[in-house]
Amino acid sequence: TSPSYQWQVNTGSAWSDVPSNGTSLSYDASESGDYRVIITDQGVPSTSCPISVTVNALPTVSLSVLPSTIVCQGTTSTISALATGNSPFIYKWRTGGIEMSTETSTSFSTNTSGVFDVKVVDANGCEAISSQSTITVNSLPAQVAASVTQPTCLLSTGTITVSTPHESGMTYSIDGVNFTNTTGVFTGVSTDNYTVYAKNANGCVGPTASVTVNAQPVTPA
Repeated sequence: TSPSYQWQVNTGSAWSDVPSNGTSLSYDASESGDYRVIITDQGVPSTSCPISVTVNALPTVSLSVLPSTIVCQGTTSTISALATGNSPFIYKWRTGGIEMSTETSTSFSTNTSGVFDVKVVDANGCEAISSQSTITVNSLPAQVAASVTQPTCLLSTGTITVSTPHESGMTYSIDGVNFTNTTGVFTGVSTDNYTVYAKNANGCVGPTASVTVNAQPVTPA
């Protein structure tokens, strides 16, 4: 007949059978301790010498992103990892589950969309993989093109008209702060130099245009 196996663990006061899966040729220990196996062959038991097993805790790692996971084209998102456990740590940043061989610091910067995480290896060689961080980089609106209807002898103010871009959800500004204009037409504009801005539905501002509203023509006395 085939021999039987019984794995045991030292509880500190006695040897006890392991609580589960302890009757096979091998045993997967999930806790640190001293282990031995009793092999019974043709009714004769034989006890092995004990072996000491150390099960190290896994590291943990969390991610934070600045300035945001959703940014506009031209803005860089920086993902930072915070690892805890048995230092020092090795960092291996990944995209789509594939390691990026040159990205091995505690943080990773990107200006492209993608799904990123980091694998951390601690001093014991134990590994942990962070949750995923999805970075979305939204495109900018097209270059602003604008024209000016200058003041006349009868009207002291001008009109600034944006000819492009025009997209759904677009808003416009001539001071870079107030983006409540949805038509791209600014009336009653006083004499000055202006920068014309266009912001899309994602909150991204594209390349601007500079225009000048001239002074009202002088009326002869």
